[in-house]
Amino acid sequence: MMIRECSSLVQPISLGSLTMPSSVGKSFFYGCQGDNWLFIRFERRIYIPLPGPDARRRMFEIHIGNTPCQLEPRDYRTLAERTDGYSGSDISIVVRDALMQPVRKVINATHFRQVEVENSESGLFQSKWTPCSPGAQGAKEMTWSDIGTDELLEPPLKLTDFLKSLESTRPTVTEADIKKHEDWTEASGML
Repeated sequence: MMIRECSSLVQPISLGSLTMPSSVGKSFFYGCQGDNWLFIRFERRIYIPLPGPDARRRMFEIHIGNTPCQLEPRDYRTLAERTDGYSGSDISIVVRDALMQPVRKVINATHFRQVEVENSESGLFQSKWTPCSPGAQGAKEMTWSDIGTDELLEPPLKLTDFLKSLESTRPTVTEADIKKHEDWTEASGML
């Protein structure tokens, strides 16, 4: 077992047959200064750039899938434009958070109103409760726990839910990270 140590890397762990320090972090990707011990064990190091606008738009479509929503094709383009610098993982987090926005609206609502919706199975209309503002016509002060599960109509997923999620979800890859990788590739070549 051979371990070479960088000042910031101290506890050994095993990755397959490779033993290396556990606090690898970014040093795993960029190596210790002047230390190429890690690259002896790996055949290749490939830089995969962040997804472009079309890829990000498609990621939103894939992650949303068949979830009922009120997004139009232009909304997916808007989301792609607003997520420049986001990784696929970051987009996944944004979508998961946005999917929770309607649930948060229901939980935080103080007023609900009845709306008529068509039952997809029977084709008949039935009354359901949906969250609303206190000043909305037909608003009744109540909480979600006062409503039966089959009587609740959750708010639709909208572009505003995604925009709200983007306010609290920042990209995890910084320009400095990308620059470090590009500098390393320029200096060391692609392994």
